[in-house]
Amino acid sequence: MNLNVLDLTLKLKIFAGLRIVFLSITFLFTPIQLIQFFHWKFFTNMRSTITQLSKDSINYDAKLEENKVRPKVAIILHVFYPDIGIEILEQILPISNSFDKILVTHCMTQDVFTEFQNNLPEELLSKCHFMIVENRFRDSGPLIQAASSLYLSDCEVFLKLHTKKSPHLPNDEGQLWRQDLVIGLLNPKNIETLINRLAADPGPLWACPERWISVKSQWGFNSFQVWKLTRRLGIPFQGPQPFPVGNMYWFNKSIIWYIRKLSNGEIFMGYQHNISNLKDGSVCHALERVQSQLSLPYLP
Repeated sequence: MNLNVLDLTLKLKIFAGLRIVFLSITFLFTPIQLIQFFHWKFFTNMRSTITQLSKDSINYDAKLEENKVRPKVAIILHVFYPDIGIEILEQILPISNSFDKILVTHCMTQDVFTEFQNNLPEELLSKCHFMIVENRFRDSGPLIQAASSLYLSDCEVFLKLHTKKSPHLPNDEGQLWRQDLVIGLLNPKNIETLINRLAADPGPLWACPERWISVKSQWGFNSFQVWKLTRRLGIPFQGPQPFPVGNMYWFNKSIIWYIRKLSNGEIFMGYQHNISNLKDGSVCHALERVQSQLSLPYLP
C-alpha cells in the first residue's frame, strides 16, 4: 500500500469536509447580509421621513392648550411570573393616579389567577382588567393581542411592562435588570410632561430610560427578520436603529396602531413559546426591535 497516496486521500477528505462547512455558513449568512447592505446603501433615499421629523417644529404647548382634556394612560402588564407581577403592581401603587387603566395579560390557571387577585393591591382593583392570552413570542405576543382590546380603545399613551426574570443570567442580573427598568419607567423626571409629550405627537413615538436604549451592536443577527416585519407593516426598513433593551417602554397611540396590524397576519401562526424561538435571529427578537423602525426615541 502506498502511504503517500493514503495521506493525500485523507487530506482531501478533510479539506472537502471543511469546504462543506464553510460553504454552509456562507450560504446561510451571506445572502442575508447582502440584502441588508444593498438595502441600506442604495435605498436610503426611499427611507421614511418619520424618524427625521423635527420635534421642535411642533408647538406642543399650543396643542395642549387647545385640548385641555388630560390624555388617558394605560399600563399593559404581561404577567408570566405571578409573584413578579404583584411586585410591579406594588411599585405602580404610589403613582397610580397617573394611570387610568391597567390591562393585565396572562395565561395563569384559575387557581393561580385567584391567588394572584387576592394578593393584588386593593387600591388598583378598580383600574385592572384581565385578559387571557396565548403565551407566544415571550411578552411581544401578548402585547400584539392586547393592542386589539377594546378596553384600550380610548387611551392615548401606554406603558408596556412585563415580569422579566431572565433566569438564564448569572448573579441575579435578570432581577437587577428588571428592577432598574421598572424604576426608571415609573419615575421619569416629570411623568406628566412625558405623558403630554407622547399624546401630543402626531406620529409614532416611544420613550425609555436612556441607559436602556440600544446601540447597533445589540442588533445581532436580527436585521433580516425585522426587514420581513417592516414589509408586512408596509413601512421602509431603516437598518439598525435604537430600540428599548428589555422590551419595556412608553409609547403613544400611533405605535399601538402598527402593533395592532401585526395581529392580522400569518405571523401568529405556527409559533409556540419554546427555546427555538428565543435564539438570536428569531421572530421574538425581531418583534422587540421593530418599533425602532417607526420612530427614534424621545428621551424624557
